[in-house]
Amino acid sequence: MISPFPRLSLKQAVSLLALLLVFPLCPSRRVIAEERRLPADEGIAGLEQALRKLRTTARMTFVTAHPDDEDAGMLTLEARGHGASVTLVTLNRGEGGQNRTGSELFDALGVLRTLELLAAGQYYGVEQRFTKVADFGFSKNAEETLNKWGGHDSSLEDIVRVIREQRPDVVVSRFQGTRRDGHGNHQAAGMVGREAFKAAADPSRFPQQLKEGLLPWQAKKLYMDNVRSTEDYTLRLDTGAYDPSLGVSYAQFGLEGYSRQVSQGSGGGRIGPGHRYSYYKLLQSTIGSTETKEHSFYDGIDTSLSGLASALGAEESKVPFLKPQLIELEHRVNDATGAVRPDDPSLAAPALLAGLAIVNDLLPRIESSSLSPAAKGELLDRLRTKHEQFEAAANLALGIALEVMVDADAPAAASGEPVEIPASQRTFLMAAPGQTFSLTARIYNRSKYTVTPDEIQLELPQGWQYSELRKGLKPLNSGDDSFVRFRVKVPDNAEYTRPYWHRTDPQKESIVTIDQPRYQTLGLPPWPVHAIASYHVEGGTGRIGGVAQVRYADPVYGQEQRPLAVGPPLSVELQSSTQIVSESRLDATEVTVDIRSNTPKPINAQARLDLPEGWKCEPASQTVSLQKEGEIGSAKFKITPARVSERQYEIKAIVELDGKRYSEGFSVVGRRDLGTFYYYRPAVQEVSVLSVKTPPDLKVGYLMGAGDEIPAEPWWFNTTWASRHSTRASTLHIRRGQPPRALPSKKRP
Repeated sequence: MISPFPRLSLKQAVSLLALLLVFPLCPSRRVIAEERRLPADEGIAGLEQALRKLRTTARMTFVTAHPDDEDAGMLTLEARGHGASVTLVTLNRGEGGQNRTGSELFDALGVLRTLELLAAGQYYGVEQRFTKVADFGFSKNAEETLNKWGGHDSSLEDIVRVIREQRPDVVVSRFQGTRRDGHGNHQAAGMVGREAFKAAADPSRFPQQLKEGLLPWQAKKLYMDNVRSTEDYTLRLDTGAYDPSLGVSYAQFGLEGYSRQVSQGSGGGRIGPGHRYSYYKLLQSTIGSTETKEHSFYDGIDTSLSGLASALGAEESKVPFLKPQLIELEHRVNDATGAVRPDDPSLAAPALLAGLAIVNDLLPRIESSSLSPAAKGELLDRLRTKHEQFEAAANLALGIALEVMVDADAPAAASGEPVEIPASQRTFLMAAPGQTFSLTARIYNRSKYTVTPDEIQLELPQGWQYSELRKGLKPLNSGDDSFVRFRVKVPDNAEYTRPYWHRTDPQKESIVTIDQPRYQTLGLPPWPVHAIASYHVEGGTGRIGGVAQVRYADPVYGQEQRPLAVGPPLSVELQSSTQIVSESRLDATEVTVDIRSNTPKPINAQARLDLPEGWKCEPASQTVSLQKEGEIGSAKFKITPARVSERQYEIKAIVELDGKRYSEGFSVVGRRDLGTFYYYRPAVQEVSVLSVKTPPDLKVGYLMGAGDEIPAEPWWFNTTWASRHSTRASTLHIRRGQPPRALPSKKRP
């Protein structure tokens, strides 16, 4: 058998061993937009899904180009039906397309489509990663795409990173890397997806990743999608198979997730029951022939728990205790599966907690063993995955729930118990740097066992502080709950909740800048405030986590909640992001700065403009007073350009509050079915000075395109613009330095 662990030099092996000892745990980086769970992931249905995952160690990485390119049915079949750990890698975020549902374009659209794909992925049951390349619109071929992306390595590096992190058994490329794939982004995705299969195993490729602690990894098989039934396929999968725990087929359930992507018109499709086939071709294999028909992606791969010992090869003798413990782990999973009853899933809890105890015992023994760094890293990673899965399954069996809510500004009862918040009352929506607030973490027991919470702690970013205000933990009988109330202090330098990437000029840049490398390849950065509750019950111990939420009143849906975010106390925006000025007409124009308060307390902010040299502004500054969160105030300035030439200039708004300067604003991106996130943009107006001459009384008809702001500036032509209901208009032809010609259009029939 060929080892999946590539040969390392002695120096590399020593370095990697040191990193494993310094960073023994690699926590899950899974991010779901709102940390909300689907009904299919709760109760008996959720427990059945969790038990399937405990039976296998199978892992897959699926590589595609854009959101909505993925094979939803196949991903759902593998992740939910077979219990495999599946990672979907999407090269870009679809930010170069148009928006069917709203006004977001470019990087704001990229955030929206990220939310849509993350929501779809909850249905598929997959983790998700993204690379740093951007969608720049339709591309005719791979050469054009790779040229704009700066070659293969920009996206290949991130795919290799994901493979080295996830250590999949199989890699699947959605596209083939040929003209048959159509879109140039598709062709490029097919090319780099196939390259990554070997590159991830090569220590000389992207060696910086090894210095960070990642190990080279050779997956066992490489498949490609986009294969027809009439062609020489290796594998045929029936995604139309019915799953009783879902109540529909995998194709139907996957399509329900796929339909979250309505910004690009993917929301209307529905299918009925019945066979649905997907076809895949095996391209490369390290374990056998590529010519044999298969029944599963994992044919020839031992994905059993006890198979983790066999995968060590000759090194298995270094850990003689491992295989007996893994076999015992398999017995506990079988016991839990057999114990489940629809009216009492908690009967599975003792076996699940016993399995969790076995994994807890194995982890330190493997860490201190004499296994090679590569073998040790792989085994520890698989066992930590099982640790997370056993914890999740035990929580489902016991019906343990953890709610973490920011407290409203309401008086507390005499006992210190937070007063129940009426539906009409909400908390603040966003924490600001320097703010202090309280929150309550409450644990619920819905099983027939007595569950005793041991402690509840907060997990906060570096520099944050918290203390307990009241600890009301007690043994919980069925239906009981208990709580801990905390005071949280946000540091003055707290990071805002925002995308970890940006582009200065989305119309020119096709690779994003990574501002926070620790989040690289994630869909979105994690929410800042989490709580972890530990408990014990007869037969073992467990843990459960939750994300801090805020409550607010939606005018249509009533009381809603979303994760607590961090942002500035105010948001700054110029009413128009573009302005066009004629070089021959330097008339004064009005610029309006909008300021929105993000804090419940009154504020008095000072607004001014940063102008090009020689330009004049009246008044020099203005005070804007806002009394409550969400209130918007405006400051109007009269701008007179001076000494201009035909080029672009920049006007920047600056607002001062409590000695700090703010010069950007944010918008809330999302929908009720997706959750929300935040997109920031600088408070800047681009002023384009053009040399244009126009005849008097010219009328212009203009057809708008996506993101087109030209019609907002008709005055720069010194013309009258025809309304959209006009039957006659003029077409403007401009030649630099010459008066334009107006050609009357024909009447519409």
